[in-house]
Amino acid sequence: MSDSQIVHAAGTVLPLPLLPAAAALVAEYAAAGSRVVADDLAARFGRPVTGRHVGPVWTQHVTRDPAEVARLESAPPGRRGLRTGRPLLRREVRLFDQAPPYRPLAYCQEMLVSDRLPAAVLAELESSGEPVDRLLTTHGVSWTAELLGEDSYLAPLADAMVDLSWLEPDAVLVELVRRVVIDGQPVALLLDQLPLMAPASLLRATA
Repeated sequence: MSDSQIVHAAGTVLPLPLLPAAAALVAEYAAAGSRVVADDLAARFGRPVTGRHVGPVWTQHVTRDPAEVARLESAPPGRRGLRTGRPLLRREVRLFDQAPPYRPLAYCQEMLVSDRLPAAVLAELESSGEPVDRLLTTHGVSWTAELLGEDSYLAPLADAMVDLSWLEPDAVLVELVRRVVIDGQPVALLLDQLPLMAPASLLRATA
């Protein structure tokens, strides 16, 4: 994530006091191989967090064009995505405060290689609204996630896919893109939009 991405997003100058905290959060996700977003939010807000489907799980067919496949395979490791020409499962999940007033906290979008996922996790994808990183951890799967820094950025709250208008106006949105790997194989790309607030604002938000 470059300095220009930190200071400016879509032409908006972001609150300077939060930039060190945002950079620290990004660094934590880059260093932690199996950080669960919902658990991170629960720890920061001090309240249980639960997931809910935005819509149904659906299959997305990826390109099979030989030229495109060759381009992906020759790209640097950070740009190779899931390295598969097979159809992918798509999920969209929202994370909510589990207690009243059940406020939305984050948005998660997942692209999954279904035949590389453990059977128990795959069986829960449609019935459970929990994000896949939490499901993997719940089922005791050994997984790691690589932060794709070139695809991660900071933005104003207006760019969020959930209604975060209840947050303090100086909060920012941290969008992270991670590639999940199990046994050396990439199994998922995760896009997570997380709110970040100054400590004083966080105390008011959880009151």
